[in-house]
Amino acid sequence: MRRLLRNLLRLPARTFSGLQQFSNPVNRLQRRAERCVATWFAPEHRKKLESINGFSSVREVHLLAYLASLAPVAVDPLLPGVQPADRSLTTSATVAKVVRLRGCIVEIGAFKGRSTAYLVEGAQRNPLRPAVISIDPHLRDTWDDFQRTVAEFGLCERGLEIIRGFSADVGRSWRQPIGLLWVDGCHEYAEVCKDIDRFTPHVLPGGWVVFDDAHGGHFPGVEKAVAEKMLRNSAFRHVGTLKHFEVFQR
Repeated sequence: MRRLLRNLLRLPARTFSGLQQFSNPVNRLQRRAERCVATWFAPEHRKKLESINGFSSVREVHLLAYLASLAPVAVDPLLPGVQPADRSLTTSATVAKVVRLRGCIVEIGAFKGRSTAYLVEGAQRNPLRPAVISIDPHLRDTWDDFQRTVAEFGLCERGLEIIRGFSADVGRSWRQPIGLLWVDGCHEYAEVCKDIDRFTPHVLPGGWVVFDDAHGGHFPGVEKAVAEKMLRNSAFRHVGTLKHFEVFQR
């Protein structure tokens, strides 16, 4: 009886918390991602994707894939009235005339290719199929497994570009527009700051930035860098937190 009374007293707070979660923008985005991505794959292909070794949950990689499918493209700014995300610009003749640079998808930290594969799947469903550029030095004996994932899913033939190097080095000379930036590289504070400083200025209006391990207290360096450089950055809107993800939109 005492336990029942305690549960009844907690019910309003739990109901309020549940309603907050339901109305949270990132949770709404996640629900759309689940409904959409669920229709993309045949059961056999879905099973193979889910079997790729990695730390992100199926819900999290579904969100990444969905955002990749929405990643904006850059068009010739000299054309009046053309919006970056104008989805009417999909015929080959129009694209050839209008698109100057395409917003790519950048992955910082690939591990064994779980997120890589889902990003490519999402990019393939984007109207202009932006390239997915995966940046990782593969220092933790992940290279062979990563290469197996790339080969098994034909990722290079479907738009993947691999840069085996440190993101801090790659970022020094980075110039390409970015539609989606996925940051899961070195978790040290100084290195996360470099990733933010060198890549986020290239994120297109409407583009997305997602950080892994930026919530939950396990990686204080990531959380501190995100708090200082993203939550206080007026150029980006904090969409919300999903498990260990922090999601932002320009």
